[in-house]
Amino acid sequence: MFRGPEYAYAALDFTGRGYIFQDDILNSKVMKSLPYGIDNEDVKMCFKINSLFGAFSGGQLSSDGNFTEIPTCTMDFDLFKKTFFNHLYLIQDEC
Repeated sequence: MFRGPEYAYAALDFTGRGYIFQDDILNSKVMKSLPYGIDNEDVKMCFKINSLFGAFSGGQLSSDGNFTEIPTCTMDFDLFKKTFFNHLYLIQDEC
């Protein structure tokens, strides 16, 4: 459906916030293509079991040097890639 994690994430975060909400995934094209019998409640339960949209709260530094607060219950690109594209996620060892 997507060429890679960057394209998939961009389709969910098309405004460039730097994070996505649970509803961004639940209202996406991917959810509409799930087999019959799997609904939003099943996916929400999966998110809850795996603590994917927990109480992550922090901030990010923009290119102009301003600090932006990130709302709770969001997912950033790194967690998105690690969760949904784990075969492409490389863990770099420290030397």
